[in-house]
Amino acid sequence: AQMLVKLNHFDDWQKRRTQIAEYYTNRLCSFVDVLGPNEHVEHAWHKYVLRAHTHRSNLKQHLSILGIETKIHYPTLICDQEAYSKKYPHSSFEIPNARKQSKKILSIPIHQHLSQKELEYISESLEKTCE
Repeated sequence: AQMLVKLNHFDDWQKRRTQIAEYYTNRLCSFVDVLGPNEHVEHAWHKYVLRAHTHRSNLKQHLSILGIETKIHYPTLICDQEAYSKKYPHSSFEIPNARKQSKKILSIPIHQHLSQKELEYISESLEKTCE
């Protein structure tokens, strides 16, 4: 029943998340690497993932102090997950770029209810932290 009610708002919420992602991308691209979709893909923007130039843990901690929640989604690569290594015990992967990136990516808040004031605060806080 909840999903049926929310489905009525899906298009508007999707548009709002896309607007937020565009705002972030324009504001943040000079001091972090923004990880976005191919231009021919419509993204759901259920996460906004960036790659920090500074130490991720320091950035995460500083933003937390400022009241900005961040997440490290998928901190362990699939091939390093216990379930995978048990099923394929003799497989090994030379994937240095994936390993390197997994240590740098961080998700910042994105949802359709973020206000313009909150977006500005998050963006300004990121910019000051990354200077």
